[in-house]
Amino acid sequence: MKKKHSILILSVLLFSFASCSSSGDNENGSDDDNGGSGGPIVDDSGILTNLRSTNLNSDAFPWNSVPDNDNGCDLVSLTDGKLKRWDIGNQGPIPVKINGLPLVPESLDLIEERLGLTLFDRTSIANTADENIERGIIFAAEEETDPFGYSFDNSYGCGGVSFQFEQEYFYEDIELEYDEDENVIGYDYPVLGQAFDGEGNVVGSVLDGTPYIFNDEDVVVGILLEEDRLMLDGDGNAICTWLYSDPLYNEDGHAIGATVSGAESGYFMIQGETIETGYYDAAGRINGLILVRLDTMECQFSDDEDEIEMIVNKLGYALGLGSNFDGYGDFGITGDFEINDNFWNVLNTLYRNPIGSDESSLEIHVIRS
Repeated sequence: MKKKHSILILSVLLFSFASCSSSGDNENGSDDDNGGSGGPIVDDSGILTNLRSTNLNSDAFPWNSVPDNDNGCDLVSLTDGKLKRWDIGNQGPIPVKINGLPLVPESLDLIEERLGLTLFDRTSIANTADENIERGIIFAAEEETDPFGYSFDNSYGCGGVSFQFEQEYFYEDIELEYDEDENVIGYDYPVLGQAFDGEGNVVGSVLDGTPYIFNDEDVVVGILLEEDRLMLDGDGNAICTWLYSDPLYNEDGHAIGATVSGAESGYFMIQGETIETGYYDAAGRINGLILVRLDTMECQFSDDEDEIEMIVNKLGYALGLGSNFDGYGDFGITGDFEINDNFWNVLNTLYRNPIGSDESSLEIHVIRS
């Protein structure tokens, strides 16, 4: 068996940002108080509309950043209409590396204070080299750190947010050995169990000491899979594989392998398949690496409060917000960072509902200023 792997690190640039203006807090439920920026503070229906546009809709950037595999089994399809965020409940607070940048701690404090939640782990990766961090949020000075993979238009001068994912080009040749009677060597090894297709039909036997699944004609119909090559739905059920082939199951219904094709004279090949590891998974968990690049040299801030608002705005993207809405940054037109309770209500609702929740099951959680 031969294996070759080549890793290509890509990224998706989220946004570059403009100069900043301040906005104040306000009482919720008002139809005309704009909190100092943006339009009116919206009601529950408006909060749901904003959440739909910025998070639930996976066709919107950045959720559509991981390429489709064209078979309906991809992150965009599996998470469309589902809530996507960091799994604070099961995995603990989000690791962050501040890298000594001023006002970042105060920005983290502000988010936790407004939501009444502990969201950030500020110690576990604090002394880890950036290149060795695989999960979390890294803050960096823009002039010192390149975004993941791509440069971007920095005409607004305030940095940007980028997300990392991997593409792995996977090649595997399966060569079978035969005895003098042309029987597959190893077929007499103990059978570990049977393999089933998605409908529960027996398709072959899993043999001890081999990665192969044979059918009754001694033809390899599948190979055993490592768990990280399985694509799981929101309930943790395997529905396809990163190899873009159908999973095979054992008698307990657990996926153990994937189908293969191309049998010819005992030679089988899986070639050119792509494994994508996104910064979020098929259950909607953000679980990758996000870079927040800050450059305040060209930004004009009247005071620290304005600069903190800019950092909070960027953190919104890192926490699970995508498309802008009124009260959450209207860039390119006014050049202003807009943060008001429309932003806080969406973020609070995002982190008060379970990951993978659909729109019909969401409970709206309004910030009380």
